[in-house]
Amino acid sequence: MRPSRALLGWAERSAPALARAVAAPAVRGAASRRVPAGTEWTHPARPARARVVHLTTAPATARWIAGSLARDLGAVVVVPDAPEHGAEALAALERDLPLAVVGEGAACDAAAALARGRARRLALVAPPRLAAAVDGDWPTTLLQAAGDGEHRAAVVELERALRRAGVGVRETEYAGVDDDWARHPRVSRGASRALGDLVAFLDRGVGEAATFDVIPGWDLH
Repeated sequence: MRPSRALLGWAERSAPALARAVAAPAVRGAASRRVPAGTEWTHPARPARARVVHLTTAPATARWIAGSLARDLGAVVVVPDAPEHGAEALAALERDLPLAVVGEGAACDAAAALARGRARRLALVAPPRLAAAVDGDWPTTLLQAAGDGEHRAAVVELERALRRAGVGVRETEYAGVDDDWARHPRVSRGASRALGDLVAFLDRGVGEAATFDVIPGWDLH
């Protein structure tokens, strides 16, 4: 039986352990451990190729996306306990590995600030209107948002601002994917498709595909 959104909303507020169990499935083979800034996810069967900092306001429901990125990218993924702890989480990761940053919803501002001048890739899932400055220090960026989402106008504005700043950007105007796919994959339309898009985008910048020469401009596909 699929959980209801009402149950998930209550669980996130009152019972984080329950929210983790019902909102997002565990990823086979992914391992987690507590670190000072939050939770670290790895996939022991794959060598570490990259670092990913995943910022969200609901870390209790992040095990599916974090475990998937660890498995599919061969990444060490850290989910801080709060978005403002992103820099602390980053400082604890191996510096020789390429960096990607992923932000969800209200945590997108913190993700953009953390990625500027540091990361090779930045992915923002359903970003609201951001306060972060848009300039050439932004890495290549993916904007994942529903075509009918609450913050659609802000997403379009952000894409235009990034292009004006000379930043490589890809915006996915999803028609069949809910904006909360990363947090609630069990009840969100198109979660598997959106995850596949995210993994492919990050892989071009920090994963195995990054070791191959790519024609300029093609690395956003």
